[in-house]
Amino acid sequence: MTIEEAKGQYKIFSDAGDYAKAVPYLEIAANAGDSDAQGMLGVIYDEGSAVFNNSRKDSESCVAEDKAKSLYWYEMSARSGNKTGQHGAGIFYYSGEGTEKDFKKALYWLEKAALQGVAQAQHITGNCYLFGDGTEKDVSKARMWYEKAALQGFPPSQKVLDDFEEYCK
Repeated sequence: MTIEEAKGQYKIFSDAGDYAKAVPYLEIAANAGDSDAQGMLGVIYDEGSAVFNNSRKDSESCVAEDKAKSLYWYEMSARSGNKTGQHGAGIFYYSGEGTEKDFKKALYWLEKAALQGVAQAQHITGNCYLFGDGTEKDVSKARMWYEKAALQGFPPSQKVLDDFEEYCK
């Protein structure tokens, strides 16, 4: 089965709300190296498919949350330059949910996603520079990242910028 065929089957089953049947097809594409499929698996396993499955809540059609699988797929995707994977892996390492907290790894991945325009990644990268999480404190870099996120309409970054002098004390 080709990547395109696998993704097509995934779409058929996911559109019907049956993630238990859909995810194995996505895994075929992901195992064949498709970074979008890898990132999507990271998202699905991060929260469990019931989050996406508004039409069907029965357990037979859902995929359970699995933080270890989620991080695995986020990192596979991130290594291919996928911003969803970079952002997801960065969040895992920043929060310590499902893995040990590691601000250096968090900043590594978040900054890559931030460079690709992910507003939340830009905001958290700003946090890393403002508070010295995983790097030396750098107020000018922090402000730059908050400004980039705020320009995309990310409210938390605008709030930080409004009170930036208070945050810098």
